[in-house]
Amino acid sequence: MLEKFSTIKSNELNIFLPTQNHQPNYAIMETFISAIKKLVIKEVVLSADKKIVATKSVVIK
Repeated sequence: MLEKFSTIKSNELNIFLPTQNHQPNYAIMETFISAIKKLVIKEVVLSADKKIVATKSVVIK
């Protein structure tokens, strides 16, 4: 079962950011976020394509 993420739990959460010379490395974070966005977009497109194919197969019948 999935557990809800609450404010109380977020206060106990330690998040470690990538650093370079003891400073946050924003370039790496930006690259990582961009890669995640591309993966999400790819999954949305694949899901939409499957729905289109399914809809066409029903309409054709």
